Amino acid sequence: MFVKRGNLSLASEARTQTYLFEQARSRSRVPSVPRVYDVFNDGAGSTYLVMEHVDASSFRTWIDEPGLSTTEREIRIATAVAAVADTIALLLKCPLPEGDVIGPVGGGYIQHSFFGMEEAPVPFVNAAALEKYVNKACPRVL
Repeated sequence: MFVKRGNLSLASEARTQTYLFEQARSRSRVPSVPRVYDVFNDGAGSTYLVMEHVDASSFRTWIDEPGLSTTEREIRIATAVAAVADTIALLLKCPLPEGDVIGPVGGGYIQHSFFGMEEAPVPFVNAAALEKYVNKACPRVL
């Protein structure tokens, strides 16, 4: 098992991960999506997401393995890029969940590194609203 500790947004993350796990189970060739076992709040401000542990190194660790020849490293980079592209293609083929919105399955605010790994300050009703927000915010950040 793997336990992730964070704020209340982990409940939204758990719903989205559960949805993707179910989608992955119904397909023959998919990336590993950890099964969610539980998500709970400890009453003291922390939320815990308990999930299956997937034993795999990161692409970076695999690509940077000491002793590889330049050719082997290039092959691993190409393999990693292809795997990421395949995963994105599979995600794009997943049906949208019922009542789809921009954000986690079941509702909630987007949490992303763009927002400093915090939740978005507002909900986005569609992609155009998110695009407008990002386009307005980018000049202030850059």
